[in-house]
Amino acid sequence: MKGNNPGYLADKLEQIHLIQSTVREPDWIKKLYLINPVKDTIPFLLYLKDGNPFYAHGNIGKRKGAECFSTPFFRIEELKDGYAILKLLKPSYFPDSNDQSICNVCNLEKSAFCIDVDLEMFGAIQLFDTEIVC
Repeated sequence: MKGNNPGYLADKLEQIHLIQSTVREPDWIKKLYLINPVKDTIPFLLYLKDGNPFYAHGNIGKRKGAECFSTPFFRIEELKDGYAILKLLKPSYFPDSNDQSICNVCNLEKSAFCIDVDLEMFGAIQLFDTEIVC
């Protein structure tokens, strides 16, 4: 994050949200031209002010028929007045690895779970290639 500008992170997330909103194509265009869908998710990590990645948890209690998961990967859903609604991106790991660390993530999947956060608690953001989202 740049210097002491508390709005910097909110500005970046607003830019990401705008890009995600504009890349959506109508389904009929995809079917007509037989093109691969455009990725409407720009995945990112948020770092706390102490430099550690921020994690959230999805499907606690296993209510949706799948396992509970922990993730540092998010997609911006909404932004307002210094707060953000983030969709949790569920990581999948390389099959030959027992280590479920950030470095062993092979792809990300949008989940049904969101978290509301106060942007004041974060110090940095790291964006990732959209190709990691399936």
